[in-house]
Amino acid sequence: MSQSKDIPSAESIPLPARALGFAGLIPFLVWGGSLAGLRIVDDEFAWRSFQAYAATILSFLGAVHWGAAMTQYDGSRLWRPLALSVVPCLLGWAVLSLQPPPAGSLALLMLGFGGQFMSDRLAVDRGLFPPWYLSLRRVLTLVVLAVLGLTFVLSPITAIGR
Repeated sequence: MSQSKDIPSAESIPLPARALGFAGLIPFLVWGGSLAGLRIVDDEFAWRSFQAYAATILSFLGAVHWGAAMTQYDGSRLWRPLALSVVPCLLGWAVLSLQPPPAGSLALLMLGFGGQFMSDRLAVDRGLFPPWYLSLRRVLTLVVLAVLGLTFVLSPITAIGR
């Protein structure tokens, strides 16, 4: 049976990973909430901050795979895992390069975070990451995708790109 089928409880996620992972949702919630109607700050500032943070986090998630590849593979076997680990960074760069439309950037970010979760799932199944990592990533990814989706639907700034 694959490791990802046996979902560890939230308590099995080490406290530092749980605390920092959930703290990492705060900017998504603040900027996404502002864009979706709370108007905490100016829409343009909220959009730039939201987009930059999401692209940075996506890049960070790819770097986790780079680090794992360095400890698990050597020589020519490094090409594929390292190449795949830079895809989130390149996608984040593409998102930052799209000025406008915000709607297109949000769609790319949703694709990126969804794809990265699938990559995380495969890594856990292969034993590259501990099972608790998938439990953490599942919750964080669902929240991020929900915020991105709600921002896409509710934000007047995304109407520019439609």
